[in-house]
Amino acid sequence: MNSDILNQFTYGMYAVGVKGENGPSACICTSVSQVSPMPDCRISVCMSRENYSHACIERTGIFSVS
Repeated sequence: MNSDILNQFTYGMYAVGVKGENGPSACICTSVSQVSPMPDCRISVCMSRENYSHACIERTGIFSVS
């Protein structure tokens, strides 16, 4: 992972992509931020627990942010 990307987060809308059961899926989130520095590179993504994307992230542990 290129940690320089974390420095480019700004306020706005983010597309959070996930691996769905029947293929890729995504949702829009308005809050994404870095919560720990290198080497952990952890980020926080805020979304409803009732969101389908949340269930996919819990199941696979994989997501993308654009």
